Amino acid sequence: MIYGKSFHLFTESDIISIVTDKIPENKFLEYKLKFNFLKDEDKKEFLYDVTSFANSEGGIIIYGISELKDDNGQNTGQPDEIIGIDEENYDKLINKIEQFLYSTIEPKISNLFIKIFKINNVNILLIGIPIQWGLPHMVIYQKVNKFYKRGNSGKSLLDVNELNQLFMKNSDLKLQAQQFRDKRISEIMNNQFIPNLYTKFSTIVHIIPLNYFQSNLLSLAEINKITQIRALLKPIEADGYEFKHNFEGYLLFNRDGSSVTAYSQLFRNGIVEGYTALLHKENSIDYFNHISLIQEKYHDFEVSHFETCVINFIKDVFEAFKLYYLNPPFLIYISIFHPINTCLDARLRIWKKFFTKNELLLPPTIINDFNAKIDVELKDVFDIIWQTGGILCSPNFNPNGERIKKQ
Repeated sequence: MIYGKSFHLFTESDIISIVTDKIPENKFLEYKLKFNFLKDEDKKEFLYDVTSFANSEGGIIIYGISELKDDNGQNTGQPDEIIGIDEENYDKLINKIEQFLYSTIEPKISNLFIKIFKINNVNILLIGIPIQWGLPHMVIYQKVNKFYKRGNSGKSLLDVNELNQLFMKNSDLKLQAQQFRDKRISEIMNNQFIPNLYTKFSTIVHIIPLNYFQSNLLSLAEINKITQIRALLKPIEADGYEFKHNFEGYLLFNRDGSSVTAYSQLFRNGIVEGYTALLHKENSIDYFNHISLIQEKYHDFEVSHFETCVINFIKDVFEAFKLYYLNPPFLIYISIFHPINTCLDARLRIWKKFFTKNELLLPPTIINDFNAKIDVELKDVFDIIWQTGGILCSPNFNPNGERIKKQ
């Protein structure tokens, strides 16, 4: 952050202030006089700059700023003047940059911010690179396969030990996310979170931004954002719901009599927890046993409908994340409780396709990009659910792994 402000909120006046105040280049900020993008070496240097910020703590590159010189004519890292850059079509430039970065860095850097600012009749290009919490980013352009980091004195290659630390950090984050999930499940099922929660036939979805391990907490006092949260984080399958702030953050919940049957909890660190006991449906069938009419009650889970509900919930959560600039990667955990002896689909009851386990703690799915196809990413997890009931795979995907649109 510069001036305590995220680059998403930067204005022309912020850039003017940076230059006027002579803010020097540092770990989070770099100035460039020109945007050079014609030669391969220029493109490589551009990629090294961007990935160095991504592999460190994020930052900003501002193009179109000249620097003060020392007695030897070398750049000092302090801004001098707003010069601007020259391009014929700035929309095409931004599109070209986005496409180039998308195809030359692995894994891809999510939620890059690229914007042109008009200042004193010249154009300034700002590229904001958010902190990334997944695997380290490697430049793959022309098979260079290099990793860079950023420090106060600029960029440098990562050595083997530093690279290993980044991979270890990624593993540690996933372990902490798993521990969070386990702890929350214990609290929920033991009625330590909501005492009057209906815990039979329940589903829990955790969506965890890996940057939630930061010390930064979300501000939940902005009424315009809270109003949008109320619309986006509707509890799964709930017709109506109430909402309130709580110690953990912000809670939206559905009541059925004295019991809470579904809720969405936005934690102060950005995690969203979706809980619902409304996806299991109680049905009955009448039949004669040669003497009298018998009514047999049973539960169906309707996994196809479950898939749709989970996909839509996650999409809405991602929109909520954008309000707070919470960036990928995200870990998604799905947990299903007490499904044993319930049918996967009412149409399959005659084939006796029942769940054979009472607790499904499904493996995590990682989403690295807001533009990822959530349904496709979750297919493997959905397949496991169907296989638990004796079905080969989810019937809602075609042979190419794409979700079938219902007519």
